[in-house]
Amino acid sequence: MKKLLKKVMAAMLCIGLFWGVGCKKDNPITTGSGPGEEPEPIEYPIEIPFEEYTLPETCQWKNLTYEEWESLVPEVIIINSDRELENHVTCMEISYFEIDFSKYSLLLARGKINRSGYAICNNLQQLSERNYEMKVDCYITTLGTITTWYAPVVVNKLSEECTVELLTDHIVIN
Repeated sequence: MKKLLKKVMAAMLCIGLFWGVGCKKDNPITTGSGPGEEPEPIEYPIEIPFEEYTLPETCQWKNLTYEEWESLVPEVIIINSDRELENHVTCMEISYFEIDFSKYSLLLARGKINRSGYAICNNLQQLSERNYEMKVDCYITTLGTITTWYAPVVVNKLSEECTVELLTDHIVIN
């Protein structure tokens, strides 16, 4: 009986050692942000992933008033809620925009061109903590009238204090 008890105790001791050593969590790797350490500087610019956004079929971007349209310079608007988005959209019926604004922002780049066409965001970079740069290609046809273009993209949540500089490149297509 004593031998059995010794074997059981030895087995429990081995299991305990294995459990205590083998399952011990590794210390997280620090990047200089521990107590008393200076954080490592972030190297800018940083490429920011984005996804192009398309309005639901029953919606369109709101028509600007003549005064708004005349004074429109290319711009980027940071939208962080359904309510803010509704200020820029007209829908024929109740639509859901399917953007989780608790996690994401919609960057609405817009401007006008002298002919008909469309625009596509081709690059988004973070230049500093609160400064971004969005590059948009505007594809212009040789026919048509002056129109407004839109290039909406969804990104990880941005603060209202951020600024997004818009760079556009106009490409004529036949």
